[in-house]
Amino acid sequence: MSPDRLYLRKPLAASITCSPLSPGCAACQKRHLSLFAVLSEAELERLNQDRQYLEYREGDYIYREGMRPEYLICLNEGSVKVTRYTHVGKLQVTDIMRNVEFLGFPDLMSGQQYQTSGIAINKVSVCLIPRAAFERVLSENPEFSLLVIRSLSRQLQQADHRLASLTQKHLRGRLADALLMLNDVFGADGEAGFINISLKRSDLASLANMDTSNASRILSELAREGIIHLDNRNIQILHADKLLAYSRRS
Repeated sequence: MSPDRLYLRKPLAASITCSPLSPGCAACQKRHLSLFAVLSEAELERLNQDRQYLEYREGDYIYREGMRPEYLICLNEGSVKVTRYTHVGKLQVTDIMRNVEFLGFPDLMSGQQYQTSGIAINKVSVCLIPRAAFERVLSENPEFSLLVIRSLSRQLQQADHRLASLTQKHLRGRLADALLMLNDVFGADGEAGFINISLKRSDLASLANMDTSNASRILSELAREGIIHLDNRNIQILHADKLLAYSRRS
């Protein structure tokens, strides 16, 4: 795989195709959670023919802003932060992705260069499916095409909501939105109640479009008020209704 197609740094394993570590698309236990749930065995096998499996360490780039998408990237395990550079050159975290989601999906579908980068937050594994194979299945399955359209529409709505939050709300409202989003996407540990993702303060701050010092200060204030509980990077939401109130009035 050439570097201009996908940027890889220190992968944990070389590209693996149809290995025991990487069950085929039809055998994947997570496919029912993705858009692939509606595909037939034959369609899944078509996607699987030239599929590649890769693993990444924390901090590795899965794809880079400015490169042209050549693969459908399916996130199997781990979490990925989606970033982009602002007009002043600041690196902004725009989203946090979890399995099972497609990375850089809008850019793949639009045929444009990647408008964002995807960086591993922890150990990550992905499957790469050649664009041509994916588009062939897409063109032959109307139900699948409709699901893809609906998925892209939801992503557009979520992006509009995020943009409004990041540009129109005050600091508490932005951070409240970020915490509620993480809790909604990743859920909370059933025993301890902490959100099932541990982010650096700098990443959480970037997700809420503020500097790290402001994010740390507001988190400490929310903890003192009993709205959240902090344990190093781990965050437990104690009163989601109060965070929602900050979101609505900020």
